[in-house]
Amino acid sequence: MWGDTAFSFAQVGSNGMVLRFSADDFMVFPNKIAQWIIAHELAHVFQKATGRLPGGQSEGENEDDANRIAHGWGFDNTAVLMLKLLIQERQLSVEKAVRKIVKMGFV
Repeated sequence: MWGDTAFSFAQVGSNGMVLRFSADDFMVFPNKIAQWIIAHELAHVFQKATGRLPGGQSEGENEDDANRIAHGWGFDNTAVLMLKLLIQERQLSVEKAVRKIVKMGFV
């Protein structure tokens, strides 16, 4: 994982020309979670390609804008939000959090 956030499952760099994904995490992600993360990162590419700033004046605005774009494309981030909550609040590993999300029926 990359050190700029607690949940760096993926990252866009080089002005949208490079996408990186955490292979270890993607090996355990259900399709719905993987699809959201890919859509969200492609939204960052879209931001850069269309000249957005990149999506806002701050990192938070940038992330919110990427989320809006991915939602507009028809992707749902409910399972990813639950995944992050379980990791942060319950301090579960990614794999244990994914198992819990599956058991709870989010994917």
